[in-house]
Amino acid sequence: MGSKPAMSLIDYAVIIVYLAGMLGIGVYFSKTSGESTDSFFRAGGRVPGWAAGMSIWATTLSSITFLAIPGNAYKGNWVFAFGMIVVACCMPLLIKYVIPFFRKIDATTAYEYLEKRFDSRMRVFGSVVFILFHIARMAIVIYLPTLAITAMTGLNPYIIASAIGVLCVIYTFLGGMEGVIWSDVIQGFVLLGGIVFAIIVGLMGVEGGISEVISTGISDGKFFTSADWSWSFTEVTIPTMLVGAIFINMYQYIGSQDVVQRYNTTKSVEET
Repeated sequence: MGSKPAMSLIDYAVIIVYLAGMLGIGVYFSKTSGESTDSFFRAGGRVPGWAAGMSIWATTLSSITFLAIPGNAYKGNWVFAFGMIVVACCMPLLIKYVIPFFRKIDATTAYEYLEKRFDSRMRVFGSVVFILFHIARMAIVIYLPTLAITAMTGLNPYIIASAIGVLCVIYTFLGGMEGVIWSDVIQGFVLLGGIVFAIIVGLMGVEGGISEVISTGISDGKFFTSADWSWSFTEVTIPTMLVGAIFINMYQYIGSQDVVQRYNTTKSVEET
């Protein structure tokens, strides 16, 4: 059996500096987050449009995106990539209809409209469903990096998971929405840089480069086969992925509070 990959002092230092930076952002924006309810929940409209956009992008990513889906692609194929096509198609509709709608009703939460359109019971129902869904989702999101960190460090997974959760709660509570958005911006650039770096390092480690990767992927059926275009209720295929991605993105950009709340953090709908 091979030995576990060990983390060096530099690795630990990078993690500590990064986490300290996230906490520092929360402390810095605590000066303005407590000014009013609007400042805490909607950043007082002080966020630039590009930062709000980066925050939304980073919010829709998670350890599922960076660990589970790539792992599934390595084990199977790239069918999940078709979900990104739906995201790209949704953007024009989001910009033209969804964002202006939530800006017009001046909603702090995604579920205020349910109360205005129906009654308070519908608002409570929507809020409760969102909370329950994200309790389950966040359990998975925290669990996946906990597994990776435990494998590399040998630390107690309960300690790692608790530390991640507590730290996120602290800097979110301190910095409010403005602190969350700017921490998302940093995380977004870190994730994007990590993607590019991983691709470059991976290609450099393969004899033959990208052409060898593509040819091997094709020969091993890692991209798409004729079976991937069939409809199935038991297997993940391209048609089922496209249909599923439509509903997932409709919920995420219209009914998910963590995304909708960011629509009202800029000065105007044009900037958003």
